[in-house]
Amino acid sequence: MKASLALLVGLSGLLIPGSASAASYTFNINTSLSGSANGLDHHYAYAWNMSGFNLGSATVTSASLTFTNFSNWDNNANQLFVYIGATSVATPGAGGGSACSLGACGTVGSDTTVGGILNHTTYFSDNTSGTTIADAFSGTGATPLYNSSVGSLSVKNASSGHTLIASPSGFTTTPVPTLTINFTGAQLNDLTTYIGSALGGDFALLLDSDCHYFFSNAVFSMTTTSAVPEPGSVLLLLTVLAFVCVGLRKKKAVAAA
Repeated sequence: MKASLALLVGLSGLLIPGSASAASYTFNINTSLSGSANGLDHHYAYAWNMSGFNLGSATVTSASLTFTNFSNWDNNANQLFVYIGATSVATPGAGGGSACSLGACGTVGSDTTVGGILNHTTYFSDNTSGTTIADAFSGTGATPLYNSSVGSLSVKNASSGHTLIASPSGFTTTPVPTLTINFTGAQLNDLTTYIGSALGGDFALLLDSDCHYFFSNAVFSMTTTSAVPEPGSVLLLLTVLAFVCVGLRKKKAVAAA
């Protein structure tokens, strides 16, 4: 009996990942923000929430945010702060968010659903000055878009549930044809944690534009991967298990005779 158990334990090691199953997601930013007549306003910070994911055992293995024809409205000092958050409030200033003390807040454009994933974008007035550069999402303070009381608290011990991805600067009126922000390993781990822990399987892409930026489009892309055992190893294990079961039955029959 002990030998059979030892054999089963040893054979369980055959169920190692032999291949990977990948899923890809691509989402366009709200059309109310793209185009020469719109853009990311210096006076506002934004939360682009994507909800409806079901990662299961999968992990996020790549993610990027890509802007096309990205430019500043003038050549003054500027900076773009990009974060990910475990979630964001559906209605700024309510439902767990702070009051919109500095000015306007609300929803940007209309929601869209792509492949079962709901895209919902909100904004709030973060700065009344047109020249000040300040990161609206730095630290642990609450904002009308992101609040420490929203979502799962278990993932917020280290970073208050939001992670800085990049803060590029130095843009001019000359458009950058392609501006791509790639997520690093640690950031991908946080993204996996945020999506897996949040109610509804969501996360938020947080953007604070400290100058007015124009762009043709912005695309968020993400790939998830889950390990799949080799079919051959599964078949081998099942075959051996069948022989073990037959052997155990024979031993019981002999003992009972």
